[in-house]
Amino acid sequence: MPDDIPYPFIAKKITIGGHALSYLDEGQGPVIVMLHGNPTWSFYYRNLVAHLGGQYRLIVPDHMGCGNSDKPQEYPYTLKTHIDNLEQLLHELNVEKFSLVVHDWGGAIGMGLAARQPLRIESLVILNTAAFLLPGFPCASASAGFRSSATYLYAASMVSPVQPSVWPYQNRCPRMWPKGT
Repeated sequence: MPDDIPYPFIAKKITIGGHALSYLDEGQGPVIVMLHGNPTWSFYYRNLVAHLGGQYRLIVPDHMGCGNSDKPQEYPYTLKTHIDNLEQLLHELNVEKFSLVVHDWGGAIGMGLAARQPLRIESLVILNTAAFLLPGFPCASASAGFRSSATYLYAASMVSPVQPSVWPYQNRCPRMWPKGT
């Protein structure tokens, strides 16, 4: 990274499965977890961390294989593994409830965690990510934290327009899409 780009943070590391996962843990107050996309890293959120650190505790991991985290060649780089890593990091940091900011691939990871533990999510900010249902995407995650699927679709439409073709996916996640919503 060029010296003229400010990144005044000291990354911390946690060992998961024998590999170092790097993360920022800056500030104090209510917790915000920020998840980057691919091929970015915690650097993506550097300006937000600098500006919000006085009011919030900001946790910004570098997904395994990205940024300052290890980049093992023989590693299961799967959505499930990335969700597991995030879950373990938050457990180790004793984070109970948090707001979640997701971007790009971080959306699938964050939504996957929200599906597993929806009561931990206080608020959700979705930035340029897959905010719709696809085969293989964590189905329940799409509506985590929303009162109804209609509310979710409204939120998703603010990120990317929800086309009528999304509606057939309702049948793939019956518990998420109660009748009449």
